Amino acid sequence: MSVVLLNLFLGIVPALALAWSIAADERRTSADKVVDSERDRLQHNIIFSLIYGLWGLTMAMWNWMRTEPEGWIIFWLVLGITGLILCRWLVLRRNRRAG
Repeated sequence: MSVVLLNLFLGIVPALALAWSIAADERRTSADKVVDSERDRLQHNIIFSLIYGLWGLTMAMWNWMRTEPEGWIIFWLVLGITGLILCRWLVLRRNRRAG
């Protein structure tokens, strides 16, 4: 049971960090916003998907080294690889718009 709670907690932390960042940015006036344009929002999403993808791969390795159930390792591998693929897709999309 503790493995389940620990994996869920460590998986939710980066998502909550993004939510807090977006919520804090929405409360600011337009002159002080960090994510002010579509380009800034895209850059924000690229960074988040890269970090979440790397976090997923780190969690997969951590579970593998602790010899946790294979389900958690596969779950984190899929999540990590999906995050990195999404990051690459967003970078290509940004480059197509710029050029």
